[in-house]
Order: sequence, then C-alpha cells, then structure tokens
Amino acid sequence: MAIAWKQYEKAPYFRPPGYIYFLSGVYRAFDGSYAAPRLVQFGLGLVNAFLAWWLYRRMFGARYSLLAAASVALYWIFIYYEGTLYETTWLTFLLLLLTAALHHLHRVKTLAAASLAGVVFAAGAVTRPNLLLCGLPIAGWIWIAVFPGTGPRWHKGVLVFLGATLLAIAPVTLRNVVKSGEFVLVSANAGINLYAGNNEKSDGHTPGGPLIGFWDCFGYPKLCARLGQQAGRPLTYSETSSYLAREALRYAVHHPRRTLALAWKKTLLFWGPREVGNEEEEELERTDSRVLARLPGRFPAVMALFCVGAIMCLRRSRKEPDLCAPEQRSFGLLILLVILFYFLSHLPFIVAARYRTPLIPFQLLFAVAAVGRMLDLLRSRRWRTASAWLAATGVLGIACSANFDGYEPNRPAWHTQRATRFGRLGQFDAAIAECRAATVLAPGFPEAWRLLGHAYLSQENPEPAIESYRQACRLDPLDSASRNNLACLLMDRPEHLSEATTWAAEACRITADLDPN
Repeated sequence: MAIAWKQYEKAPYFRPPGYIYFLSGVYRAFDGSYAAPRLVQFGLGLVNAFLAWWLYRRMFGARYSLLAAASVALYWIFIYYEGTLYETTWLTFLLLLLTAALHHLHRVKTLAAASLAGVVFAAGAVTRPNLLLCGLPIAGWIWIAVFPGTGPRWHKGVLVFLGATLLAIAPVTLRNVVKSGEFVLVSANAGINLYAGNNEKSDGHTPGGPLIGFWDCFGYPKLCARLGQQAGRPLTYSETSSYLAREALRYAVHHPRRTLALAWKKTLLFWGPREVGNEEEEELERTDSRVLARLPGRFPAVMALFCVGAIMCLRRSRKEPDLCAPEQRSFGLLILLVILFYFLSHLPFIVAARYRTPLIPFQLLFAVAAVGRMLDLLRSRRWRTASAWLAATGVLGIACSANFDGYEPNRPAWHTQRATRFGRLGQFDAAIAECRAATVLAPGFPEAWRLLGHAYLSQENPEPAIESYRQACRLDPLDSASRNNLACLLMDRPEHLSEATTWAAEACRITADLDPN
C-alpha cells in the first residue's frame, strides 16, 4: 500500500472532499470519538427539521408548518443516514440552508445576501460536484426574480453569486493543482462514475463495468496503474478519469438506443417506489431494524402528494385562494427547477437512494401543503373540489407505487455487507453464515465468495478458503486480492505450486506490478 499512498499524495482529490472536511472537523473537535459524527448528524437532522419548518412558514404560512417539520424529523431514511458515515445528511443540510439563503436573498435583495448564497452553494458543490448544474436555474432566478430591471445582460447580482461560488471552491482547486499539477475543479471521479452508468454491462445502478470490474474507490490507484500499463505510460487520476469518460461517451454515441433506454430506466429508478441500493441496501436495513421499520416514510405517497402540491402552488384559480402568495410563487418554481436540475445532474451516472434523499425534504414541503389544502377544503365542506384533489392524489399514488423497472433490493449484497461487519468484529462464524446465504441466493456473486475466503482464512481454515478464492477468481477477472491470497495459500503445497504461480502472475498483471503484496 506504500506505493498507492505515494500516488495518492501526488493526486487530486478522487472523491469530493466536502464531507471529508466535515468529518475531519468533527473528529478533531471530539478527539476522534467514534460516536461523535453520528451524534452531530442526529443534531443536523433536527436542524433540517427546523429549516423545513422555517421554509414552510415563509412559503405556505404558519398553518401545518409543524407537520412539515415533523415529517422531516421522523422520515425513516433521514434517521438511517444520520447514523451512517455517508454525506447524505450533510448535503441535505446544505441544500436546505442554501434554500433558506436564497429566500433571504429574495427578501432583502442585497449583494451581501447573494454572496452568502454563493458560499453555501459552493459548500454543496464541494460535497457533490454535480450540484453545480443547479447553478443554472439559481442564476436565472436571481437575474429575473431578485434583481429585475433593464441593466446589462449579466447582472451584478448574478456575478456576485457566481463569483462567491468560484472563490469558495478555489481552495479545493488550488490544492488539486499544487498536489498533481493538473486542473481539477473538485474531484477526479466523474469519469469512472460516467463509465459505470454507460457501458455494455451497465444496469443503471451497479458501480461496475468491463474496464473497472466490481470496483470501489479504494482500488482506484490500481485501476490507474492497470489502464496505464495498457496505454504504455503511467496515467494520472485525471487522465484515467478522462479516458473512462471518453469510453462512456463513445459507447453512448455508438449505442444511442440503449443509452436512451438506460436513461429512461434511471429515471424510473430515481423516482420509483424502491430505495435503490448502492453501498448499502437501505430497504433491507429498514426491514431488519425494529426502530426504522416503525417509522413513517413511504416514497410513493410523498411523490404523489408532492406532484399535487406542486400543481396547487403553480396553479391560479378565481374560485379558490392561491396555495402560496404571488411573491412566493416564483420561489416555489425555483425549488421545483432545482429538483429537476439536480435529478438531471445524476442521470448520466448511476442511481442510488442516497442520491435522491436530499430532495425529499423539499418534496415534503409541497406534500404537506397539499394535505393542508385538502383538509381545509373538507373543513369548509367543499366536497366536489376536495374529492377531485383526493382522486388525483389516489391516481398518482397508484402510478407512483408501480414498480415499472422491476427493481428489487439486492439481498445477496445485503448479506455480504453484514458479513463485512461481522468480520470487522471478529465474529467469523456469523460472517461465514452470511456469505453462505449470499452464495445460495446468487452463486455467481463474486463478492460473497471473496469474503467467504477471507472469513475462512481468518479462522486459519485453508481448504474452504482455497475453494472460495478459486470461485471468486473464476467469477471476477479483475479480483487481484483473491488471486494473491489464493497464491499464498497454494505456495505451501508443492503439488499446487504451478497453480500458485499462475494466480500470483495474474495478480501482478491486474495491479500493473505496482502492489508490493
């Protein structure tokens, strides 16, 4: 790993550093406490509920604002992510804070407020760079709704917002330039994510492909080395990203029909009724939890009510009062456009539950507003209008509940995730049981066989470890770790020395002879 570390020291950020900065600050403040980031994130969850309450009051009035806060505070998936080390809670907070800053800008219309919004927007972009696409509707809204007039095309309010954004991102970019000598705005992982979402094996949600195998971010230095070996020269992080991006674009150009079909599938997955697993299987974790299983949170219902609330917000009627005041209608439209552009920014890549979760608080604002309007109609005995809206909600609820893409949670992956946790705790019998459960459900799942080999090896049980590693190597042509471990186990058996040499040579080839192991 020493060589990989040296390569990292001279590389730009591979993953966006925003959440890493947040975690570093928490660990530094609390002396490396294991529980500290989780407790802080639970606190952020309460802040998010407060921000939802504040925004609802400004957009729709005080009535039902506590219901909006409660819906954000108790929705199960927010609480789930607050207990994990993913950027979801932090990004949700930044998006809600950005929305509050934009509302403040709309009210005071000062350049200082525009610069504040730009700094918060930059913090979100450093956490999730594709958020930068949302700068288009935000800049347009500032130009048209906040600083209207007959001034120059690029109004100074827009320039201040964009300038503050770029200045706040600049330290990250400067760090990348100093470390690597290359201009990388935030991180160098766009290419591999684009390739994962656009290749002949892509299913729209699994991070993998023929060039990268079943990969994770920790294997990126080895991937750079292997692709550099094929190219005949060393490749930097950003060069590898550019190469994979070109491969993805080449595939999209030569296979337009499948690319469009994949985009449609990703759309169904992103807005569909299931929580799409990526590094975690959130739905199965909820089912397995006695706490989360009892908390509210059903996305099809939220989606249906959100659509109804959005229509109510934008609709003008002579027969009934508007859902939100005229001056707030443009702000509601901005939120809807940010939701749309945020979704579009993920469409070229892969879909996962943790990518859509930061949008749910905003959907809940419109959903609660729709519920409140229908309750008011029922109280005032306006049965016909209330029935029409209830019927529309019911039809949308049925449509949003339909699993058009057929996605189901990956139970074998969930078992391997549990096996990993048991292995870290030293509970190898439990880890073996989880791996066995995964191999029964999916015999062709290489991760389960690899972890099974690790568990047997940790128990100093070489024979089943050898068979498990052999199976993992057959299933994954880019699994260098299993090949290395298999070679080490076979070395002590003279009759298998030739096979050991073969596996060791393959491991060296996959890692481009740069892994000292």
